[in-house]
Amino acid sequence: MLSLEVSPGSPAVHGYRRPTLWYNFRLPGGSSISDVALVGPAPTTYTRSSAAMAFDENGVLQQYGIDIPAFDHDPYTGEALGLLIEPARAMRALWNRDLTNAVWVKTNCTSALDETGLKGDANACSTLTATGANATCLQTVTFASNDVFYSAWVKRKTGTGDIQMTADGGATWTTLTDLSSSVFKRYVVNQTLANAVIGFRIVTSGDEIIVDFNQHEVNVPNATSLRVTNAASVTRQATALYLINEMDWYNNSGPGTIYSSMRHYADDGTHRYVFDITNNSTDTRNSHRIINPDRNWVYRQSATVEATITGTSGFPAYGVVDKMASAWDVNDGVFVANGSVIGTDNSMIMHTDASRMLMAIRQGGGADYFYGWFGEIIYWPYRLPTAALQAMTT
Repeated sequence: MLSLEVSPGSPAVHGYRRPTLWYNFRLPGGSSISDVALVGPAPTTYTRSSAAMAFDENGVLQQYGIDIPAFDHDPYTGEALGLLIEPARAMRALWNRDLTNAVWVKTNCTSALDETGLKGDANACSTLTATGANATCLQTVTFASNDVFYSAWVKRKTGTGDIQMTADGGATWTTLTDLSSSVFKRYVVNQTLANAVIGFRIVTSGDEIIVDFNQHEVNVPNATSLRVTNAASVTRQATALYLINEMDWYNNSGPGTIYSSMRHYADDGTHRYVFDITNNSTDTRNSHRIINPDRNWVYRQSATVEATITGTSGFPAYGVVDKMASAWDVNDGVFVANGSVIGTDNSMIMHTDASRMLMAIRQGGGADYFYGWFGEIIYWPYRLPTAALQAMTT
């Protein structure tokens, strides 16, 4: 049974006390999924049936094993981005760190496996040196026509001439801007084609670059996290995160407020659920979601009685913090995103039988997974003022 008693030291979050659920997913690398629960029960299910990689707070790329959460960080600032949640994707560029391998065909170019890479490992990524003008290093990836994202982490070693990337064997070249000689930067080429031919052109003879983690992916909203490949492609499996049948924190049949802070991947034209509170069916629902192309809150009392408020602000930008909050009481609902009131509903009817909460997926599964970085979810068992929702989402 939900208790609204204030205990000594009960935290104030965004200036308001007594949250009964507070999940902070912006944690150091190596943290447990149970560590996210500052208030309330820990998530009961976290799965990913393969390894995954994420940057730690020191900017070093780390690999996390099966079912170990990948808490990601900005590699340059160390800022905690949140729990990385991604779709299953195959990485088809072979020997993606070792460009000395024969799958990388070089013209007027030499390669050496002699540099420290993103994982902090010595002699693990490659130097490309132009021995003549317009030196190239290319790999053919045999695959049917698709929406291809080719990405690589690159930094300059010597020289000042143009460095370029291609996904179509040089029919088009993309010049890498703001190339650094001190830190790796990730560059992405997106193109629809079959049998991509990926790689680099070094325009000026004598120039050198350092390259790590070439990655070929298809049907993704953007380039995703990294995996090492050698002689065969590697698949990173999807992440799933749930809190099931642990609902003592939730005020069934009464008022409440819920806040979410996330960073999304780019829009791929599909609904994306941040969380879905249900009765193990879609008859009862309380959800924050992106319904292409807008933010949306739905509070459903039954299959035919619901409040749905949808914004018109478009899909959140890639990697940018996106904040939503909703509050409800009888005949009094409001939905706020990034400081602005999206809409209100003055005919709210409370539901009474919510029995579980899903995160990053909706009731019934389907293709409506959230992809990006989970930041924070907070729930208060009372309705906060609309001005408070605007302040916490600004």
